[in-house]
Amino acid sequence: MASNITKTQKGREKLIHEGWMYVRDRVIGGGSVQSWRCMYKNASCPCRARAYTSIESGEVVSTKGSHTDPVDPSEVETTKVREAIKRRCEETSEPPSSVMSSAFLTASRATLGRLPERSVVARIINRHRSAVSNTPAFESRSSIVIPEHYREYEFEPGRFENFVVADSGVGDVDRIIIFGRESTREWIGLVQKLFVDGTLSLSPPTFSQIFVVLAERSQCVLPVAYALLPNKTAETYTRALSLLKNAWPALSPLAVVMDFERAVMNAVRSVFSSDTRMDGCFFHLVKNIKLKLAGEGLMSRYSNDDDFALNARMIAALAFVPPAELNNAISELAALLPPELVTVLNYFEDRTLDGEARTNNYAEAAHRRMQLEFGVSHPTLWKFIEGLRRIQNNRDFQLEQFLGGAPSSKKRDKYVEADRRILEIVRDVSNRTHVEYLRGIAHNFFMES
Repeated sequence: MASNITKTQKGREKLIHEGWMYVRDRVIGGGSVQSWRCMYKNASCPCRARAYTSIESGEVVSTKGSHTDPVDPSEVETTKVREAIKRRCEETSEPPSSVMSSAFLTASRATLGRLPERSVVARIINRHRSAVSNTPAFESRSSIVIPEHYREYEFEPGRFENFVVADSGVGDVDRIIIFGRESTREWIGLVQKLFVDGTLSLSPPTFSQIFVVLAERSQCVLPVAYALLPNKTAETYTRALSLLKNAWPALSPLAVVMDFERAVMNAVRSVFSSDTRMDGCFFHLVKNIKLKLAGEGLMSRYSNDDDFALNARMIAALAFVPPAELNNAISELAALLPPELVTVLNYFEDRTLDGEARTNNYAEAAHRRMQLEFGVSHPTLWKFIEGLRRIQNNRDFQLEQFLGGAPSSKKRDKYVEADRRILEIVRDVSNRTHVEYLRGIAHNFFMES
């Protein structure tokens, strides 16, 4: 029967061999052999059995004595499950329910019957996480001090580089911290296009959002920076991009793809060259609205009735309305739409106001990857950094594949450019009614029938 080493509930190493469990005793044989004694040595009926393992290989080389305690496979498996739970709660930020589900997946009925109730196991998980956490506490983002081992990224075994690209510093009430590989500065000057987007649900406590920056290299798009921001103002976006530009002076994209958010647009215009083109990508949203039209049997009318088609495109144009004005714009548009399009408008409203529809598919994929990695909303700062380093490891592989000549993954969605006049309309939003604004946008793009 196979042997393996686990740990006792007090953290001591435990040897499992042929259905019995032993605890570490002493080293003998001139330092070449580890002696183990049966864990029931101090029981009411003491067991004197011993096992001996090679220090070099860890293999059991011999046993001594007969066990007075019976073989108990369920106790052995229960011990393994407990250790698996502790290991998983240390390595992930999953909620206790997910930790238990993973650990219980292959456990036998006999083992499950000997485990404590789920509520007790959940408390054990929370206590263990508190006990092993050696990260410093902080009251606010301005007081955060990042330990050295969280500031580094191990890109090869035993080789490290800085993982904090920029930090506005301790004492800054509007603290900005940007994570990414220090070595990116060596090739960032080759990048001609960036994709940027923010997400709220994954930001650590005390920060408002994560602002993700992705870089395109010959159709290979990779996240290169993750910025923790205190808010969503134009000033904050400008500071964040300026910090990134200072860290990577060669960063000078020809184009930046983003959602049509004026604060981000203003920041890009302020930090980068006046020649930098700002592109909005909303093909994904338009595609889904077109499918909704088809599902409602309206594509024929869309193709043959120009005014009806314009009204339908005005629904998609809602993507360009500032979030604070979206509810009013929807209400005003609903009042003039043909009844047949109200269901399509409701579809847009349900998706957009729930935060599901996005215009930047590369950034959306990066957000999904983070959600899968973290497993929870608003992870602690330390779990956030740990998760980013695991994500970075996967991105390193993707970059090496690109450098090795592997073809880029085929894009699922084709990006299209909105006419440059859309940007002018967006800049002029304060001088138009909501309906005029939507109609102006709708005049400048089409949905193929």
